[in-house]
Amino acid sequence: MRSSCVGWLLKERLPGKRIRVIEGGYKGFRKWALERCGPFGGVPAPRVCVIGGRTGVGKTRALLALQKRGEQIIDLEGLANHAGSAFGWVGREPQPTSEHYSNLVACKWHSLDPNKWVFIEDEGPHVGRCSVDPLLFERMRNAPLVLRMLASRSIRLHTLVQDYATPELRSNPEWLPTMRESVEKLGKRLGGDRVAAIQAKLERGDFSAVAEGLLEYYDSLYDKHLMNKRKDRRKTNLNGASDAIEDEVGSVTSRTSDSREDEARSGAVVDVQCVANPTGALDDDALALDILAAVAEFDRTLDVVPE
Repeated sequence: MRSSCVGWLLKERLPGKRIRVIEGGYKGFRKWALERCGPFGGVPAPRVCVIGGRTGVGKTRALLALQKRGEQIIDLEGLANHAGSAFGWVGREPQPTSEHYSNLVACKWHSLDPNKWVFIEDEGPHVGRCSVDPLLFERMRNAPLVLRMLASRSIRLHTLVQDYATPELRSNPEWLPTMRESVEKLGKRLGGDRVAAIQAKLERGDFSAVAEGLLEYYDSLYDKHLMNKRKDRRKTNLNGASDAIEDEVGSVTSRTSDSREDEARSGAVVDVQCVANPTGALDDDALALDILAAVAEFDRTLDVVPE
């Protein structure tokens, strides 16, 4: 509680219940929340593993599969009620305010075990209308490990249809109008002809074709996102070798360091291949296991023994 008067009243009305009052009221709580994700002298914090990859590779599915296995995650999109794309609001409850969102993220960060990894999906500074905590965003930019999910086009299309066009979602009378509106908002980027073609496929119920038509746009957006967000990218294979490479993003420069701690801070990028289950959909469980194997190998290459 933030009010001592309300706290007193609840103690009187609810005997035996433990009632806590926030010192300093809501202002004190907000100060705590705004500082929570930042560095504190001598206070340990979990290492951040960023889950990245193009649209449709199943990043959120990977997070939830890891959570089922007892791993720590911060689901920035789940807390924001938004999937982080032009279609991220479709089928979702209204978003919280940015202030309330930062409170939720701060409380989640505070609950983490500092001796374990925390997995966070790669995001920009905003998830829909919600702003990501700048201190957490900086931690993500400087994460010691980035796992880049790679998936075939067929898996990505299958995932997008599952995430945005399930029969349950389509049964909502607001689904089709919100999808139309979302496509229309991309008009300036895609051009009128492409938007009209996608709208026609949407009306026909050809949802795989809709996803196919949007992937080119999202792939180019992802490339720009990588160029802007990570100044130094180092490709590390599972044997711990680092090499300068050229990929679809552009020049990637390997950084050298006299200490392994500095090397980890520069951020290793490890590719994880997504596989399909017998139905052709993304195999979430296999992906979670591969992610954990990549993290374990990364720890071994740094001579870090997880506690």
